[in-house]
Amino acid sequence: MEAFLARYGLLAVFVGMWVEGETVLLVSGFLAHQRLFSLWALLPVAFLGAFSVDNAFYAAGRYLSSNPRVRWFLERPALRSLHEHGESWGAFLLVRFLYGTRAPFMVYLGSRPLPYARFVLREIPALVLWSTLWIFFGHALGRVLVLALGELRSSHRAAVVAILAAAGLLVFLALAARNRIQTRCAAAAEAP
Repeated sequence: MEAFLARYGLLAVFVGMWVEGETVLLVSGFLAHQRLFSLWALLPVAFLGAFSVDNAFYAAGRYLSSNPRVRWFLERPALRSLHEHGESWGAFLLVRFLYGTRAPFMVYLGSRPLPYARFVLREIPALVLWSTLWIFFGHALGRVLVLALGELRSSHRAAVVAILAAAGLLVFLALAARNRIQTRCAAAAEAP
């Protein structure tokens, strides 16, 4: 497992940003603490992975905003408040830390007449802060585990990675289920 992570770990981080960003950053920070790959190589890979995801959602908003289903989504009451503050620095930073809001926010921004250069100028500082915080949180978790348990052997590392990944998956599934329920309730409330 260690040889695989040392060889393909950074590629897995890049691809993992498309699935579950926070969990991937947390686990990769832990693995960087365990010296399975370099922390300084991890930072730009995580940034580029997250940046590619956000650009894809921005492009989807740009090119699909005339689609009736996308237009219905963009006119939801929750997104109406973005008309005032959606392009602010604070909004870019806030959606990083509100789980489940990043993708819809990027689609929303793509549907607006927001120039791509302004999008990038606001996106980069928010991404750098977000990814760095999660990676260093995972790195600190590695330190705490070493202090509490001593130096981790290979099998212990694999168990910690599996536990962190499972916890991240459970949180992702729980939040996805909650969002689905809320969407159904909101659709039922709007139906005549």
